[in-house]
Amino acid sequence: SGLLRVDHLVDNQVERLDNIAPLQKLTTLYVSNNRIKNWEEVAKCSQLADLTTVLFIGNPIYTLPTKQENWPMVVRKIPNIQTVDGAMVTAALRAEAEALE
Repeated sequence: SGLLRVDHLVDNQVERLDNIAPLQKLTTLYVSNNRIKNWEEVAKCSQLADLTTVLFIGNPIYTLPTKQENWPMVVRKIPNIQTVDGAMVTAALRAEAEALE
């Protein structure tokens, strides 16, 4: 259903974000405490034009010591995102994301 706006997939052992492209009205995606270990899975979220809020904390993709250190890569993979793990995306964070390879 393309009308879904919020999806809670917390603690579901999710490894992949396949088949999310049809969810064009999705604004919020909570996938904390799962098994997402590939940044390309996060990049699939960039297909969702209305997505503004994500929660990825507790996934193996977060390899850096603090959750904040991982946020630039989230923003790099999902450029339209406005909130990551409960924190607003700032101009400084966007600049840091753009500087990533």
